[in-house]
Amino acid sequence: MSAYRSKHTNDPETAYQPAHGAERSPEPARSQKAAPRSSSLRAKVLLILGIVFLVAALIIAGMLVFKYLGARAHYDDIVQAASGDLPTSGQMVPDDTEPAAITIDWDTLKAINPDIVGWLLIPGTHINYPIVQAQDNSYYLDHRFDGEYSAGGSIFLDMDSSSELNSRNNLIYGHNMLDGSMFSDLSLFTEQEFFDAHRRILILTPTRSYTLELEACVVCDADDTVRKLEFADRVDFESYLSMLLGYAVIVDADGVLGIENLYCFATCTDFNNTKRTILLAKLVETKEST
Repeated sequence: MSAYRSKHTNDPETAYQPAHGAERSPEPARSQKAAPRSSSLRAKVLLILGIVFLVAALIIAGMLVFKYLGARAHYDDIVQAASGDLPTSGQMVPDDTEPAAITIDWDTLKAINPDIVGWLLIPGTHINYPIVQAQDNSYYLDHRFDGEYSAGGSIFLDMDSSSELNSRNNLIYGHNMLDGSMFSDLSLFTEQEFFDAHRRILILTPTRSYTLELEACVVCDADDTVRKLEFADRVDFESYLSMLLGYAVIVDADGVLGIENLYCFATCTDFNNTKRTILLAKLVETKEST
């Protein structure tokens, strides 16, 4: 059947007959297979493109997994070099962990990286990492403990905080990684039940151990100005603390009273990097290392 017909007839023999007896040469028949062939070609192109995108996605995912596994293996090695008393990287820090029960080989760690200033453990989470400090706040965003490039970076102390971790405000940063490493577990503290059950934070240094008590969990915008290290007096410090608490999603109102040394643990909250989660803790006990 011809692909062309008059709108006045269904008879293929009389379709498009010339008017008033004029002669018209018959139009060549068009191939009925042209449209199906075009559709088939389009389908093949889309299939090939889909396969290419899928393969590319799998390659990218594989590279990310490889990087995550490499970073985790690296910190496994660092934990083993630091002490046999620490849980391995990726394991939960036991709730009953005590600083006195942990001996850190600081000489070995300093030989790997002289920027080390302490070791952080948060019981009830996977946070169990060395703390480093550089001359700027950008280097350890994408360098791991041994100085190799890594998207996961390191847990690091603000460049303007005291390396003894005894400043009025001690700011410690870490990435929120998709594989659950670094400061990813800070997001757990936005839930009241978890917050109430895990209030202790431990920091070990070559000279002292610090036991902290968690007092608040803050969630703020990434562009909010929350970094402040120098204070004119006690009133200035309390004004800063009040500003931070204005962003609190959970707070122990009694616990924040009378804070002398503040410890802030900050990470990004969402994938778009538009929010920050910050834990606020105070010093409750410090002891000399034995």
